[in-house]
Amino acid sequence: MALAAIAVSRGIATGVAGVELTARSSWTPAAADRFSVSLEGIDDRLMPAPIIKDVADPALLRREFAWDLAKLRRRLSARKACASVGGVAWADELTLRAISQFGAEAEIPDPFGRTVGLAHADLVLFWHQGVLRSLGGTAAGIGWCGTSMSIEGWSLPDTLMAAVQGRPVTELISHQLLSDRLRICDIVNVQSATGPRLELSLDMPLVPIDRMGRAVGAGTDMPGIVC
Repeated sequence: MALAAIAVSRGIATGVAGVELTARSSWTPAAADRFSVSLEGIDDRLMPAPIIKDVADPALLRREFAWDLAKLRRRLSARKACASVGGVAWADELTLRAISQFGAEAEIPDPFGRTVGLAHADLVLFWHQGVLRSLGGTAAGIGWCGTSMSIEGWSLPDTLMAAVQGRPVTELISHQLLSDRLRICDIVNVQSATGPRLELSLDMPLVPIDRMGRAVGAGTDMPGIVC
């Protein structure tokens, strides 16, 4: 199929998994026939999963799949880099540190077809753009979701906020969950009904992990991949 040829020409290893005529009601005009086309792909967990599109005009397939093929290309690259060091997926450093600190008391998403059970009741793990990330909070007023973090009760002058941008978050606050590998991309003051807080956007390295969620391939971290 031409669509698979387009993918191959862009260096994307995929194939057509299936093509079928979508079922329609008897009163639907023939012109409204639609085709369901699926390509071999991988999902947020970097595991095999089809990419399915429902289209009326086969000529529109290239446009319909353009974004998905670009996303698939990045995911395949991320999986290849991870596999080269014995990993099966990526996790951000804060998530791995949180898993280590919180221990094992609750369920996590089952990324590899079975229950792993690594998370604490106060730690939620989820997949986002090919990376295992987390949502949690501490008694010290630090909360986070993915690469976003908040610090309750804090407010800083503009000059200091400008000074810490691009710097390790540990230069701003010290906590066992944080390391100097987590850097501040953006920081703002927020005033809410419960008082002031800082909201930060963090850049954090991605670490290859095995099927049990353990870090592998020391020294092969990625600065960041968007899948």
